[in-house]
Amino acid sequence: PDMRLRLLGLLLSCLAIACTDARADQRPPGRRGAAILQGARAAAQGVPAWSQWAVAYGAGDRTEIARVTDHDMLSVGTGAWMSIAWWALYSGAPPAGDFYCMVCKGHGTIGWEYYVGVNTTNEIQAGGADFCTSQYWQGEWPEPSLNQWHQYVLVTKTGVATTLYIDGALVTPNTCCGLGNTTRSNCTYDLGIGNAGANNPTTHGMDGSVDDVYVFAAELTAADALDIYNGGVPKDETGRAGLRGAWRMGDGDVFPTLQDSSANNLDATMVNMEAGDIIAR
Repeated sequence: PDMRLRLLGLLLSCLAIACTDARADQRPPGRRGAAILQGARAAAQGVPAWSQWAVAYGAGDRTEIARVTDHDMLSVGTGAWMSIAWWALYSGAPPAGDFYCMVCKGHGTIGWEYYVGVNTTNEIQAGGADFCTSQYWQGEWPEPSLNQWHQYVLVTKTGVATTLYIDGALVTPNTCCGLGNTTRSNCTYDLGIGNAGANNPTTHGMDGSVDDVYVFAAELTAADALDIYNGGVPKDETGRAGLRGAWRMGDGDVFPTLQDSSANNLDATMVNMEAGDIIAR
């Protein structure tokens, strides 16, 4: 009898825990089941559960964007270092004469503060503008394999050649990098993840997925890039110096808000998207 009572008590405790977890989990039902499976896979593989989710963008809809409203914290002034780190899975080249934005502040038809993405020749292309209109730095680097996750770190400063690391390794540019003027302006453009950050994102929406985006007012080094790559396993980078913004792109988020994990509260909003665009990695 005592054994039966102990078993009954254990069963009731388990049911209480399950109910509490179900009430606490606010994700859509489909994602909730996927999260359990994904977490089990990660645990079995010894992978930290820092980044189980990402945001997917479709080539058929060029208006999808995760938008961060313009803020001074996302602009880095003249003579200062700026670094952007992100993970992306890129699925194909844009149409002729077009450009896929990964992380872009501005828009090609009105000007850029800074941008990085993929051009029609399957190159990573990055650039910016002096006084928000005229281009002052730009380079093209070979794009890695399609339909696979890669980690990118872009490091730039006015008057200094831009550097790109992919999967922790320095990449030799195909063409690089117009130093141009030595002025960087604080433009009033929103930051776009997966599309251009202007008010009319209809021409630069990417085909693929983006995860773990960071903006730093700092020079990330080769050692930093290798550490961020971490053997292909995303991890928490919010403790790095100079952090201005950090978006985990789904982990801990509730559609349509992608929370900023920095101290600056610069949340992104998923526009022209749906909850199903937050996918398991």
